[in-house]
Amino acid sequence: MTSEARSADSPDSGLLMKAMLGPFIILVLAAYGYYLACCIDQAPTDQLGADFWPRMILIFLMVSCGIKFVEIFLNRKNLAEEAASKPEMNNFRLVLMIVLLAATVAAIDITGFAVGNLLFMLLFLYLAGMRKVVPLVAVSVIGTAVLVYVFAKIVYLPLPKGWGFFEDISLAIYRALFIL
Repeated sequence: MTSEARSADSPDSGLLMKAMLGPFIILVLAAYGYYLACCIDQAPTDQLGADFWPRMILIFLMVSCGIKFVEIFLNRKNLAEEAASKPEMNNFRLVLMIVLLAATVAAIDITGFAVGNLLFMLLFLYLAGMRKVVPLVAVSVIGTAVLVYVFAKIVYLPLPKGWGFFEDISLAIYRALFIL
């Protein structure tokens, strides 16, 4: 079999490795995060402790990386075609999204989780390409409400309420969601 025939039957191994690099890095970081989450002090009550939610999310993240590995492997013959047909990445938008994420983490104590997450979702989804106002607002509001309810009411995590009028807004949201 000639090298040309082999290259037509099998994907470029470099392309396959490149496709698996992102999920692999995320898998390793999630496994390390899981290790760190196991070190969180657990409450001696019958309620879920502060370690439960991070560990569950990290387990789901690791499982999703495994699923992505299988998907990439099963789709390995089409990798070159997909790589050629992907649109060019807008690096400026990517940098803005990373800065937005860092700014949200830094500001969440001031704005509170509910307001900070709502603003983050609105801006992030807009930068990601969601331009229709109704779906943008609906996804952001419903997503924030679900996260606040799950974290505060089901998992019992104390969320930052913010300072000044942000605290008043957070408390109004908590009351609307029957958390308080």
